[in-house]
Amino acid sequence: MIVNRKTGLPRVQWEKNGLVQRNPMINPEDVFSKCSTDKFPEGASVRMTSQKNGHATVYFKSPLKEKSWGNSQKYWYCDSTLKVTLPMVSSWNNNPRTHTFSYTGQLPTDFTLDEMNAVLKYVREQVQEMTGNTHIVIKDDKQKLFS
Repeated sequence: MIVNRKTGLPRVQWEKNGLVQRNPMINPEDVFSKCSTDKFPEGASVRMTSQKNGHATVYFKSPLKEKSWGNSQKYWYCDSTLKVTLPMVSSWNNNPRTHTFSYTGQLPTDFTLDEMNAVLKYVREQVQEMTGNTHIVIKDDKQKLFS
C-alpha cells in the first residue's frame, strides 16, 4: 500500500471527472481514467456517483494475484474488495434521517480500520469542498453538526 507522505494517509486515487480535475487539492497523478470498477487500481479509489448531489463510493482493493492452471492458463484476480457508499443525511418531509454507511465486501488486509476511517474522512472533506454539500456525516462529527 502506498502512503501519502504529506498526510500520512494511504494514497487515494480518484476516477476522472470535472469536479476532480478542478480540485487543486487532488494531485493529477492520483486521477485515473473512467473504467469499470474491476479495472480500478489497488488501494483506495473514489468514484463520484453524483456530482450534482455530492455522492461518492470508495473502493478498497487488494493487489491483483495470479492464478495458473495445469494447462498453462493464467488469470488475475483481486483477493478482497470493500465498497463503501458514503452516508448522507436527508430531510424528507422535514424529518431528517441519517443514512448509515453501506458496506459491501471485505476490507483488504493492507488496510487497518483506522486507515479506512481516515480515508473516508479525507474523501468526505474533498467531496464537501468540491460540491459544497455537507450531507455526508461521519459519527465523530455528529455532536458538532447536531448540537
